[in-house]
Amino acid sequence: PACPSCSSPTQSSGLCVPSVQEQQDGAGRVEGYRCSMCGVEGVRFPRYHSRPEKLLETRKGRCGEWANCFVLCCRALGFDTRHVVDWTDHVWAEVWSKAEGRWLHVDPGETVDKPLVYEAGWGKKLTYVMAFSKEEVQDVTWRYSKDHQDTKQRRILVRPRWLVKNILELTKKRQLRYPEEEKSGLMKRRLAECLELLTARSVGEGDRIGRQTGSMAWRVARGEMGSSNAEFVFSPSKDEEDQGMMEVEYDCAMDKYFRGGRVEVVSGFMSGVFSSANVGRKVESDWNMVYVARGEGNCDKGEVTWKFKMREGLVVKKVKLLVGSCCYESGVVTWQLCSDRSCLLPAAGQQLETEQLSGSSEIQLSARLGGGEGESAW
Repeated sequence: PACPSCSSPTQSSGLCVPSVQEQQDGAGRVEGYRCSMCGVEGVRFPRYHSRPEKLLETRKGRCGEWANCFVLCCRALGFDTRHVVDWTDHVWAEVWSKAEGRWLHVDPGETVDKPLVYEAGWGKKLTYVMAFSKEEVQDVTWRYSKDHQDTKQRRILVRPRWLVKNILELTKKRQLRYPEEEKSGLMKRRLAECLELLTARSVGEGDRIGRQTGSMAWRVARGEMGSSNAEFVFSPSKDEEDQGMMEVEYDCAMDKYFRGGRVEVVSGFMSGVFSSANVGRKVESDWNMVYVARGEGNCDKGEVTWKFKMREGLVVKKVKLLVGSCCYESGVVTWQLCSDRSCLLPAAGQQLETEQLSGSSEIQLSARLGGGEGESAW
């Protein structure tokens, strides 16, 4: 949590004993923090899990709180909703879609209907993913696994038969007072879901996005930033070849790449990058702004590169480029546009139009971030 005095980031000082009021409000534990800037101590962060309605007042939390609050709201509106727990440390939800006849993956703080994002984007190695609702308990690991055989090798905590037996017993207890007709309907839905879970999924572009919430330093420490070696390459489509022009734009606010006519092609900053080091998209919720910068707290140099490649037989004739960047104090951002023959140095905020790269089949645009002073130089 931010410091209540100066709004600076705080550092953990261990667990605190919940007060009587915090216990009554549903806090099973309370984390303690201190401010490294102004020295304020005793900053408390109660984890309200057993009474999610309290979160509508506090509006503070992490993935567990977001999921709890989201499930509460969905159930209040009459939607069949599950609370999903990932044994490798994450929580989200699933909502039953009557229109599609399936459970939809919903991560309130991250994304919707992208179940492979945790392994393909965040780099997780999932083991057990369990879904809990008022009617049942279900092992939904296979919905979120991009490689079922690989996942099976990591599921060594309990024997498979023991797990299935206990899941069925828990489900039976939850439906003990349900009429037979309702039990039958739930069983049909469950069997259909089991068949769906057996079907392997293919990783799509939207699944290759790193974690979006939390400080960058925290996400880097957890290894959930997504691959920095994506090696994504932009190439002209058939229509663009016919028109003789390829247009690519990155919208930082929407965190999407667009082609000509604002057609979305890639979602997520890192998903459209050819290579990067110590660079990522930063969301400043308090200031209502987003930007690309070096990793939070990491003042080493940063670099990011985008690559554009023509198919065999095509070459570049002219390039129009507009890049934007700003620096504070002694910070520096250097832009470079290169082909295999020459390099140019575009200026931020000024449109570059050139034929000096004419005849090239590949072009790379790079930004190098450096300089600055103090711990906030990033």
